[in-house]
Amino acid sequence: MSRTFYQFSFLYQTKKNEHEIYTDNPSGSFDLQRLIAGKPAWKQIRYANHLVKKRLVIYDWTFFNYTEIQAEDFYQLIDDLMTEQFEIYFWTSKSIELITSKNWYVYRGDPNKKILKWSQDYAHLAEVKKCIVNDCSWTEDEFFILDDYWLQVLQNTSYELPQRQLFISNLAPHPQAEKILLGASSLIPKVERVVADEISSNE
Repeated sequence: MSRTFYQFSFLYQTKKNEHEIYTDNPSGSFDLQRLIAGKPAWKQIRYANHLVKKRLVIYDWTFFNYTEIQAEDFYQLIDDLMTEQFEIYFWTSKSIELITSKNWYVYRGDPNKKILKWSQDYAHLAEVKKCIVNDCSWTEDEFFILDDYWLQVLQNTSYELPQRQLFISNLAPHPQAEKILLGASSLIPKVERVVADEISSNE
């Protein structure tokens, strides 16, 4: 059974819907044809807010260091998001690529190690966001980047946001560790703690 994501407000944007109603109360604009037809003839505009799913862009620079269990949890999360009909993209180190139910099975098997390669080509989140806005002509409130932190938030059952932490086990073996450190200061939420955990190899 797949999980739901309504509790994660950052996955949605609020849009205002406008609709017309006709009443017998004399306010708003008047429709003579409706009056002749014996129908309520005073038009009023009503507004209602509703939630719309944002487009989700997956960008996790730590994927190269996932354990088998972490990878399976990641795949299951993407499955669940797709089941909930979110529009999902991967950041490919240069652009975004739409994930469909058809090509997702290819990525899960990852015969060409594409996801792994993408995670090793680091870009600052500000660069990623700017590229998406420019290339796709999306506004910033239409999409959300799920990086290493926000992917973990989605897998957490707690309603409180955890601290953002930077793990040495992910940082040290990454080919662009210095660039990652330089970009860490601009992350939102900010990095609260650097964890000197044990470095392990998945090879």
